Amino acid sequence: MDNNERLEGHKVVTAHEMQRIEGMAFASGSSEEQFMDNAGKAIAAIVEEYIEENEIARSVTLLVGKGNNGGDAYVAGCYLIDKGFAVQALHVYSLDACKK
Repeated sequence: MDNNERLEGHKVVTAHEMQRIEGMAFASGSSEEQFMDNAGKAIAAIVEEYIEENEIARSVTLLVGKGNNGGDAYVAGCYLIDKGFAVQALHVYSLDACKK
């Protein structure tokens, strides 16, 4: 499956629109933790599929940003570790630049 097939049927939204969508989801009972877990699990699945299809080493380096996307990366790393991958994480922002 190529990237175009993987993205077919998906929509691209602005950051403002995503905040609105997430706000509605949180109001209906979803949690930020559920979102992060779902994102991390999906990232890990795509990484695992890519590595297996290309027959490369089960070793991953995460370049981790700040905010929730950084959290998604760490969750993906945890899922990959559970699947036997060697994982290292490099946080690309100073701790002062990150949300507390």
